[in-house]
Amino acid sequence: DEIQDIAIAASLYQDDLMSGFFVKAQSFEDWLFRERVHLREEATDILQRLSAMNSAVGRHSEAISAARRALTLAPLQDETICALLSAFGAAGRRRDGIDAYNRYTTELRAELDVGPSEQVRELRRQIAPSTIVSVTATPEPAPGDRPIIAVSSFSTAGSTGAAFADDVADRTVLELTRFRAFDIASPEVGVRSYRLAGSLEQTPKGVVMHVGLRPPGSTAMIWSDRIELPFAAHDDLAHAFARRLAARIAPFVDAREGEEHRHISEDHFDAANLAWRGHALADRAALINDPDMLCQGLALSQRALDIEPDCLTAWLAQARGNTQRVFMQLPGRPEAIAAAMVACHRMLALAPDDHRAHFRWGWLQFVCGDHDGAEASLRQALLLNPNDVHLRGIYGVVQAARGADELAMRSARDAIAIAPTHVDLACAYHTMHVVHFKRGELGQGLAWAERLGPRERKRPSLLVIGVASYAAAGKLRQAGAAFRQLRAAAPHYVDAYLAGRRQPFKFADDNERVVKALDLARRAT
Repeated sequence: DEIQDIAIAASLYQDDLMSGFFVKAQSFEDWLFRERVHLREEATDILQRLSAMNSAVGRHSEAISAARRALTLAPLQDETICALLSAFGAAGRRRDGIDAYNRYTTELRAELDVGPSEQVRELRRQIAPSTIVSVTATPEPAPGDRPIIAVSSFSTAGSTGAAFADDVADRTVLELTRFRAFDIASPEVGVRSYRLAGSLEQTPKGVVMHVGLRPPGSTAMIWSDRIELPFAAHDDLAHAFARRLAARIAPFVDAREGEEHRHISEDHFDAANLAWRGHALADRAALINDPDMLCQGLALSQRALDIEPDCLTAWLAQARGNTQRVFMQLPGRPEAIAAAMVACHRMLALAPDDHRAHFRWGWLQFVCGDHDGAEASLRQALLLNPNDVHLRGIYGVVQAARGADELAMRSARDAIAIAPTHVDLACAYHTMHVVHFKRGELGQGLAWAERLGPRERKRPSLLVIGVASYAAAGKLRQAGAAFRQLRAAAPHYVDAYLAGRRQPFKFADDNERVVKALDLARRAT
């Protein structure tokens, strides 16, 4: 039939014409570029038609799959997101449609600094009028289950736009899904939810958020806060508000639930706050490669354990920090491995169903070279919480190290689909970069590397492969610049690599290529 014919036509397009092929001839490159654009547009049109035809005959899974492929080929086009929203609407998958709309809107603002068209907004309203975005559909809990936080829309005052307020709410949901002390839902879930609501107001110096939390069945605020941030780019500011809010509310809810439901002593409040501060420092230290900050985070989490030995967040911070000590090649590696193992095993004993325990144990296994064990632990973590973007990115890194390139790329793409502009996508981008590098597809690899933000590009582990990619592509000026950045950020990385002592990812036979490229880049400086 016609649908089958169109499906066959759509399947013929697998990638850009002559992908990975490069000839140093400008006229040929111009022709190849035009042909690639033309074929990609034709493939996109065919996939949109296929999606609409499948929806019309009730083949909703096939319709959604075709629409997703079309959106991948043309991620910023109104027509492709409309095809996907229509497919979700026809299938009755309201929440998935809202999530897709939110990801599209976020990427559109990040790339073009514009909002969605009225056509796209109208489709979103048809799918779910008056529904707040949520990443997971959380059912009414049985007594004794984790508490639920329902995130409402933020009201606006002054010149702060409603679109920005929605973006902050959506990103707050994404941030809160990383914590498994509670679940996240939209406000219609029921009276058992904590209700998080607030307002945003522009001031001469920046933007101020006033936010509060109501417990289930009450109108009184049990927690409130004021967060003020200076002006910044829309995307950066929305993310900063969301991450700051999540970091502040998590210890409060964790401590309150501990006091009311787990019957832990009142000291748990102090321990939880110390633990969350320690974890935040360890997390940031890993991003900016700061050993002193890492030690501060470990010290705070140890103080929390001195107060409350069963404080799960403190053990999480200990696992995070000590594993990072190993990864950063800091002195005392055997002691750091032992401390991280103790922390991971304690987390697994305290909370065997908490995805973070399996996540941290898997990452430690990977850093210590047990890639198969790491894969099994991270897979278990994903089963417990499939919405953790950072976890999906790390899972891709591990699969790439095991040589399972297709699984690695699939995991990275899944992470990107959940939250296209989330800061924790660094590992997903890195995975795509590394796989293309291994395959010799240097242009595509560098394109993924360029998606990293300025802060992520300075991570030593990412800079290493970046240097190698530039050098392998013959771009010695860029390789030299990246090498200087790497040497300034983490000289011990360079020394360990060039001395043949460091193989943190063990990409089969590629480590020799990395070392040669680093040496070439060093000479290019």
